[in-house]
Amino acid sequence: MARARAGDAMAKLTEVLEELDFVTDRISTQVRTIALSVLAVAWLFLVGGKDAPVLPTSPDKAWLLRIAAVSIATLVADYLQYLFGFWATDAVRRKAEAEGATTADYDYGDLRWRVRSWLFWIKQILALTAVGGLAAVCAGALLA
Repeated sequence: MARARAGDAMAKLTEVLEELDFVTDRISTQVRTIALSVLAVAWLFLVGGKDAPVLPTSPDKAWLLRIAAVSIATLVADYLQYLFGFWATDAVRRKAEAEGATTADYDYGDLRWRVRSWLFWIKQILALTAVGGLAAVCAGALLA
């Protein structure tokens, strides 16, 4: 993976695309980690028991369930992003094969491609919402 350095000439588009692929892959991995972590902490508060974190008052269970649902929605959005990406890429492959071409152009206006892009941003928003919600619920229980 080529990394930009101060004073380097302009980056080639292939290098920019490689970097974008690397960064978006890392972001997706972090989104999954965050969503699963929030889900695990919410679950600990919901089921209680000896392993549950101790707070002065118990966090609101209805809000914890909502936060868990947002975490699950984050994971579903992540999955759907890759599913729509597969469908968009497969359509490009099938078209190129039908034309006997050895190169292909992506149709960035294709609905599957646009939905894939929207889902990338939706999962970011959902993950941050889950983290913010959990922080607010825990802060409320600490300050009550």
